[in-house]
Amino acid sequence: MKKAIIFLTILGLVISSPGLSLAAESADSSSSSSSAEAPLEAENPAAVQEANLPDQEVIPAQGQLFPGRDDGEGQYIDPQPTEPDGKTLNVEADTFSGAFTYGYPLVVPSGRNGLQPDLRLSYNNQNLSHDNLFGYGWQLNLPSIERVNKLGVDDLYNQLYFSSSLSGELETIELTDGIHGSYGAKTENESFLRYEFLNDNSWQVTDKSGTVYTFGLADNSRQSDPGDNSRIFKWLIAEIRDTNDNFISYEYYKSGGQVYPSVIRYTGHGNQAGIFSLEFLRENRPDSQSFYQAGFAVQDQQRISEVQAKLNGQWVIKYEFDYQAGDNGHKSILSSITKSARNEQGQVETLPADEFEYFAEEVEWVE
Repeated sequence: MKKAIIFLTILGLVISSPGLSLAAESADSSSSSSSAEAPLEAENPAAVQEANLPDQEVIPAQGQLFPGRDDGEGQYIDPQPTEPDGKTLNVEADTFSGAFTYGYPLVVPSGRNGLQPDLRLSYNNQNLSHDNLFGYGWQLNLPSIERVNKLGVDDLYNQLYFSSSLSGELETIELTDGIHGSYGAKTENESFLRYEFLNDNSWQVTDKSGTVYTFGLADNSRQSDPGDNSRIFKWLIAEIRDTNDNFISYEYYKSGGQVYPSVIRYTGHGNQAGIFSLEFLRENRPDSQSFYQAGFAVQDQQRISEVQAKLNGQWVIKYEFDYQAGDNGHKSILSSITKSARNEQGQVETLPADEFEYFAEEVEWVE
């Protein structure tokens, strides 16, 4: 099996594999690095900035659910793992910050008219966020809107500073009562999203195609102070609905001030729930810690151990996440991701695990 070994050092980013070598300068002054294993093919890698790394593509809706089978909703998908090719490994070194980033897509069965969860795990060696439900440095791209602390925690809930994971920092456009009303991206990124702060509990965002994103629709999609639910720090995506009334719904689990993804349901239409779902399984973490960025205690007590894509309650694709303890024993480190799929006969096929290794550079002083 071919391997892609990815190293990040203080001096540069190096990708090496049988028949492949690529180097790019990096201004990184951090002390962490990562390596990943995956199948790799490239004809002239030295001439390109990105390496062509095989990976799973989102399977189009016109594919096949199981050989010769329609799901009854006009949706088709082949959930069996195959040896993919042609996917680009998106490895980058930020020339300004020196950050090393790497993306890992979670491929799921296609939805109606292309409306399905677009999920990706992203690693950033400079990511200091406490929402590391998949291990230190990793984040899942679930859309959210949260408060921005500019004037200190004491004034956090009295100010109108918000940031969206879709657009960055927001600014007021037209308010109805001094708080609620229209907001927009402070720096336009051509997404053309219109934000409406409907009430204290929820936001509604509309894109240029008319698709509506609702945040904080239910209590479990709001990260709030366990002692005072009116102090909402973050609103998480609760529903996405297109102009044809197809929708995705998101459910969460709250504990100790933290919010964990629980179930994503899609291929829904009108008031009818969809037949596809994504289920997030959790496990207790040995490195449980408390953080106070939100002005109240947020306890990271669990991490995600498995994500299952289900059809009518039975999983057809699943991702298993294994962890190890960091060198100091106080950080959950994602060590591997294993993808499996179930075919029409109920047989399970499993791809080789994608494994990750992390290295800490030794700090040396030179006089």
